[in-house]
Amino acid sequence: MRAQTAKRPTLPSDSASGHHLSWPLVIIILFAIIMLAWGGSLANGFVWDDEWLILDNENLSLSRLPQLLAHTTGVSLEAGKVAYYRPMLALSLLLDTLFWGRSPAGFHATNLVLHLAVALLVFGIARRLLPEAAESEWAALLAAGLFTVLPAHVEPVAYISGRNDSLAGAFSLLALLFYLRSGALPGLASAGFTFLALLSKESAFLMPLALFLIDLLPARRAERWAVKALRWGGQVMATGVFLVLRAVVLGQALSRSPMQLPVSRWLLTVPTASLFYMKALIWPGLSTNHEAEIAPVGSPFDPRFVVGLLTLGALLSLAIKLYRKAPSSGAGLVLAGVSGLIFPAIFPLFATLEVPFPGCERFLYVPSAGLAIALSFLLLQLLRWAGAAWPVPNRWIVSCLSIGVAALLWSGCSETRATDWRSQGTLFETLVRRSPRSSKVHYNLALVYQRENRLREALSEYEEAVRLAPVNFTARNNLGLLYFRFGRTADAEQQYRAALTLEPSQPQILFNLAILLQYQGRLPEAAATYRKAIAKDPLLVDAHIHLGEALWQEGDLSGGLTSYREAVRLGPQNGEAHARYGAALAATGHMVEGIAEMRKGLELDPGDDHVRNDLGAVLTDAGRPQEALRLLEESMARWPQNPRVHYNRGNALRALGRKDEAAAAYRKAIGLSPDYASAYKNLGVVLFELGLKEQALDSFDHLVQLEPASAPAHNNRGVVLRALGRSKEARAEFETAAGLDPRFPEPSRHLREMGVAVPLSGERS
Repeated sequence: MRAQTAKRPTLPSDSASGHHLSWPLVIIILFAIIMLAWGGSLANGFVWDDEWLILDNENLSLSRLPQLLAHTTGVSLEAGKVAYYRPMLALSLLLDTLFWGRSPAGFHATNLVLHLAVALLVFGIARRLLPEAAESEWAALLAAGLFTVLPAHVEPVAYISGRNDSLAGAFSLLALLFYLRSGALPGLASAGFTFLALLSKESAFLMPLALFLIDLLPARRAERWAVKALRWGGQVMATGVFLVLRAVVLGQALSRSPMQLPVSRWLLTVPTASLFYMKALIWPGLSTNHEAEIAPVGSPFDPRFVVGLLTLGALLSLAIKLYRKAPSSGAGLVLAGVSGLIFPAIFPLFATLEVPFPGCERFLYVPSAGLAIALSFLLLQLLRWAGAAWPVPNRWIVSCLSIGVAALLWSGCSETRATDWRSQGTLFETLVRRSPRSSKVHYNLALVYQRENRLREALSEYEEAVRLAPVNFTARNNLGLLYFRFGRTADAEQQYRAALTLEPSQPQILFNLAILLQYQGRLPEAAATYRKAIAKDPLLVDAHIHLGEALWQEGDLSGGLTSYREAVRLGPQNGEAHARYGAALAATGHMVEGIAEMRKGLELDPGDDHVRNDLGAVLTDAGRPQEALRLLEESMARWPQNPRVHYNRGNALRALGRKDEAAAAYRKAIGLSPDYASAYKNLGVVLFELGLKEQALDSFDHLVQLEPASAPAHNNRGVVLRALGRSKEARAEFETAAGLDPRFPEPSRHLREMGVAVPLSGERS
C-alpha cells in the first residue's frame, strides 16, 4: 500500500462554494474598526479653518449656491500664498449644514462616513485585483482594515476641514476602479471621477499620471491602443477643464510662491522626506504632527541623505519584488508611488508654507490607500501560511485574529490623536509641543488665548510667532493690539509700522495705528492715518467714525460732522455711526436732528449703554429731563457701576427739581470715581441750592484740590464762603479765579459787588 502524505488543510474557494463576503458584513466590520479608532472624534468641535469655512461662511445656503461655488477656499493671492479652489469640499459642507445645522457632531459623522467609503473602495479594488481564492476577500478586508486605522489619517478623519483629502481619495479610487475596467465608457467615467477628485483637492492632478503608468504595465498591454488613447484623452480633458475652471475663479490656472530653498538643497532633502513619511506610517507617535518641518539637507554626505537614499532603494526593491510575485499588485504600487513619493517631494515647488520643506501627514491618505491595495497580495500569502499552520482550518479565526491585531496596533494611537482636535486649545497646545518652530502654530494658539482672555499668555505666543517668522504681519498686528492693551504704546507702534512695511496695503493695520496715535494725542497724524486706511478701503465704516472723532477733538467740527455723515451713509445699519453723528449734531445746536440720529443708533444696537447714557444727557440739555430720566434709569439698572450714568441721572433729577435725589446720584458717581471733578462741582451746586452750605463748601474744597487751575472752581468756592460770611477768604478765592482766567467775568463782578448773592452755574454732560 502506498504511504499517504499529510495534506495541508484547504479552504473552499469562494467561487466554488459561493460564500462571498457579503457587503453588509464588510461594512459592519469596517464600521466597527472605524468607531474603535476614530469614534471619539464625534465629540470634537469646530477648530481652525472650520470656523471661517462653516461658522462664519455666509455662503453655506442654497440661496447662495452660485457664490459658494465661485468662492476660493484658500488665502488670497495678494498675500503671496497659493489659493485653493475646492468646490466639492464646499458642497459637502453645505449638505452637512442643511442636514445637521451647525452641530459639529454631524459634520464629524460625515467625515467618518467618508472614511468608511474610502475603506470600502480599498476593499473593492483589492478584491478585484486579487486572484480567485478563499483567502482573497479576507486579505482585501485586512488591507482595508489596516488603511482604516492608520493614525496618519487624523486630519482627514478628525478635522472637518481636512475632509478634502478623503473626498479626493474617494473620487481618485473611483477613477482607478473604473479605469481598471475594459472599454471606453468606464474610461470616460474614470475621467469624470478624476475631475471630481481635482475639485476636491489639487494634489489629485497626479491621478492621470498614475493611471497612464498603470496602462503601461504588462498586465494591461493586451488592450487596444485606441481604447487606451481614448482613456488618456479623457484624463487629459478632465485636467484641462479643471485648470480652465480654476483660472476663471481664481484668475490664474496655477499659483505658486517662490521656493525658500535653493534647488540643490531641495533635491538633497527629497530622500530625507521619505524617512519622515515612513515613520509617519509605521510609528507616528501619540499626538498630531501638523506641517512639521523636514530639516533641509545641505550636503550629499549628510547621514540623513544617505539613509534616505537607502530607504528609497529598499522601498523600490520591495515594490519590484512584490510586483514580480504578483503583477496585479502593480496598480496599487503605482498609485502609492506616484502620489506618495512625487507629490510630497515637489510640494515645496508649488506652495511655500512657513518652513522650507514641510512634512504633512495628510499627504499620506491617497498613497496609503494604494499601499494597502498592494499589500493585500502579501496579506494573501500571510493568510495562506496561517491557514496551513493553524490547527483548525477556519479562515474566520485566522482572519479575525489578524484584523484584530492590526486594529489594536494603531487604533489606540488614532483615538488619542483624534482627541487633539477636540477644541482649539487642545489642538494648538499639542501642535506647539510637536512643532515649536512653527510661527503659524504659535500664532493660532495666541488667538485661542486671546479669545479666552488669557492675554499675558497670548502676548507671549504672539511674540514667539514674530520671533520665528518676522514676516508674519498678522502676528505683528495682533501683537501691537496687545501691547496697546497693556499700555506699551511705543512697542505697539513699532509692531504696527513693521507690519505696514511688510504689507502696506492692509487698511486694518493702518486703522489700528491711527487709534494708537489718537490715544497719544497726535491728532493730525491720526487723522492722516485714518485717511490712508479709508483710501485703501473706502467702505471701512469704523475708520470714518474715528476720523470724525479725531477731527472733532482737533476742533474741526465741520470736518467731524462730514466724516460722521459719511459713516452713516456707508453703514446705515451701524448703530455707533448714527449715535456719534447724532451727538455731534446735538453739540452744534441741531438738537432735534441729533436726538433722532441717537435714537436710531440705540434702535440698531439696544445693548449699547454708552449711546443710551449719551442720549439721556442730550435730552436733559434739550429740556426733556423726564424722557432723559427714563433712559438713564434703564441704563443704571444695566450698568450700575458706571459713574457717568449716575452723574447724568443726577443732572436729570436736578432739572426736575428733585434735588435731594440729585445729590444722592452725584455722591454715588463720586463713590465710584473719587476724582470725578464734574460730579463734585454739580454736587456743590445742588447742596448750596438746598441750603447745605457747609456740605457745599466741602464739595468745592475737593473740586479745587482736583482742579487747582480752574477759575470756575475757585469762583464757586468763593460764592459759598461769601454766603457763610467768610468774606476775607471769599475775596481771596475771587482774586485767584480772576488771575487764572481774566476773561472769566464772574470773579471780577463778585469783587465789585461783595454784598450781592449770585446763583451758581452747574455743568452739563
